[in-house]
Amino acid sequence: MAELGAYDGEYDAGLAQSRALADDAAKRTWTGSVFEAKLAVQRVLDRGANRAVADACHRMLEADARKAGYGWVAQRLATMRDGRAESGAGKE
Repeated sequence: MAELGAYDGEYDAGLAQSRALADDAAKRTWTGSVFEAKLAVQRVLDRGANRAVADACHRMLEADARKAGYGWVAQRLATMRDGRAESGAGKE
């Protein structure tokens, strides 16, 4: 639900709420939920105007996921990136 706010024009609020969910999951040591929430953050960042930040976060999330043994996160990130490339998102 937090991510949906970003799609309704509430980019900053959606990003903040998605990050808060990731932080909460981390505090509870729910690793899978942390990565789900971080994927939501990444989807919000991908919709934003700052491509450099989105790309840097993408690389960090992928590295963190692989290090933790969560290859499915890297697979989802690759799918997200492929979809963005096909739609032309992020091109100036």
